[in-house]
Amino acid sequence: MTIIVYKDKILASDRAEYMYGIVTGERQKVCTFKNGEMTYFVGVSGDTATAAIVCDMVKSFSERRYGAYVPHTFKLDDYEREAWLGMLSTADVFSGILIIVNEHVNIPAVFNLSSTPYALPVTSDEYAVGSEDAVIAARAAMMAGATAREAVKIACELTNIAQIKGSADIDSVCVI
Repeated sequence: MTIIVYKDKILASDRAEYMYGIVTGERQKVCTFKNGEMTYFVGVSGDTATAAIVCDMVKSFSERRYGAYVPHTFKLDDYEREAWLGMLSTADVFSGILIIVNEHVNIPAVFNLSSTPYALPVTSDEYAVGSEDAVIAARAAMMAGATAREAVKIACELTNIAQIKGSADIDSVCVI
């Protein structure tokens, strides 16, 4: 019951934490880390433990890469694919978004993450992952001109994902 949205170099998400469909608290759903000239943004929809594992694995993989590289060429190598399968093959269903930015290249590389050990390139200017109905609502909102933050708010309101009380209930980060 999460929505994570990317549009116009802004990555936004709700903050609601759920257990059995009930809001039980708040958590940050996007992790950010830097390695050399590269900055990684990872947003994960799914249970909290799986989200933490995905963030840790992407961070670990980034630390194995040396120097700067063209973010659009990012692929998991054989070791990383095996590790991904080993850690996530039994995880609950999740979806995620990985954005990689080279500080010298002003074009973010956007990838879809899932339990499959591949970071699949996203070619759309706007993208959403999370609960199916929330993704549909967010995509429709963006198609109608909403920003990433607005799309998260609209998706939450239309699907009753979270009790959005104000801007503090939505996280966002500019990736460039």
